[in-house]
Amino acid sequence: MDGLKSPSIFYYQTTLKTVLAEIGPYRSTLIGHMTLVQNFSDVISLKRLINEIFAAINKRGYEFDYNGTGFGS
Repeated sequence: MDGLKSPSIFYYQTTLKTVLAEIGPYRSTLIGHMTLVQNFSDVISLKRLINEIFAAINKRGYEFDYNGTGFGS
């Protein structure tokens, strides 16, 4: 991952920091969505693959055609 932490490890480390943080009397005592990161693991993998495709297109000097029909509808 080129020196980056896996999304799951990063997510759970951040959750732990949230639990341990002293942020005052108004903080929530409810910690949820412990499996949220797994809902997006496919999206994260897909994002990496798309970035690799764009990098390969750029490296070879190819052009990218984007059809935005229906986008935002």
